[in-house]
Amino acid sequence: MTKKTNKTAHVLKLLTNADESIKENPILNEEFKDEMIHSRSASEKKIVPDVPKAIEINIISELVQENLHAVLERFRCCSCQICRAEITVAALNQIPPQYAYATNGSYDEVNKLKDKYRAGVVSTLVKLAIQLKNNPIHK
Repeated sequence: MTKKTNKTAHVLKLLTNADESIKENPILNEEFKDEMIHSRSASEKKIVPDVPKAIEINIISELVQENLHAVLERFRCCSCQICRAEITVAALNQIPPQYAYATNGSYDEVNKLKDKYRAGVVSTLVKLAIQLKNNPIHK
């Protein structure tokens, strides 16, 4: 069996034609570190032009959350977290999602869509509330 030796340093010297002096690792060099820190902080300070900010909104989900309490109260259903979660999940599974976006705080389009879908969402919540009242999850 051959004897294992550590010739890595010697081979690297031969490959790189390095002389006997020790080369400094640039990552450990303090000047290199300072240069990188300054270049990163300078890039963070660059002024970015104002880009319109947009937020995505699930119209159906918001309508369910907004109207759920009133429907449960109107039909005198249990409003514990389990029942609320059960009706919310069932409603969101039955009604196809409708997404919109609002830019720079303008919710005009979102409000129009909410008005358009409100009746359908409330109708679904009423059906689910009646089902819950007739077949309660818990007693």
